[in-house]
Amino acid sequence: IANDQPAHYDLASLQRAKDQVKCRIKHQILPTVNEIRPFMCRLDDMMYAVMVGVGTGAGFQNYQLALDMAGGLSWMQCLPCQPCLAQLNPVFDPTKSPTYSTVPAHNTLWCRPRYQALPNGACGFRIEYRDATGASGYLARDTFSFPTGNNQFVPLEGVVFGCAHRTEHFHNQDKVAGILSLGMGPVGKPPTA
Repeated sequence: IANDQPAHYDLASLQRAKDQVKCRIKHQILPTVNEIRPFMCRLDDMMYAVMVGVGTGAGFQNYQLALDMAGGLSWMQCLPCQPCLAQLNPVFDPTKSPTYSTVPAHNTLWCRPRYQALPNGACGFRIEYRDATGASGYLARDTFSFPTGNNQFVPLEGVVFGCAHRTEHFHNQDKVAGILSLGMGPVGKPPTA
């Protein structure tokens, strides 16, 4: 028998996410609600996505990212990727953004269990969801820009995100480039470093 009522843990998850967003706004970790007005659209399968600018200079591009209200790590497809999924705009090329950098393996604030120090000196990530969606690649930093509703953008510099070179079972509807997570993450830190 199907039950259309949300499970208790789903409601608790949503409440925690709501509280975390309120905390971020209160402590000015994100611009206030009146400052950013991301363009949100509903996609199939109860997925909502927002347009976010990622990168700077020749590497700047607007991407549609699916909203995750509870997750702690935002991620998106990056070149080189295997496989590269179709999306609205070209896959993010980190070599074109002058503000892009990988999180080094020796950065103990970000590169600690759950993430992995790699032999090449970078910090790797792997994330999996209950529906078998997964992504892996490098932890990185770059500027994320959010629209204000009047053709202006509020840039957030140094946002830590997963630059995914591999995805599994990611049903992006040939539009979405990745996931924008609004949760605080396991270490309780904002998404910038």
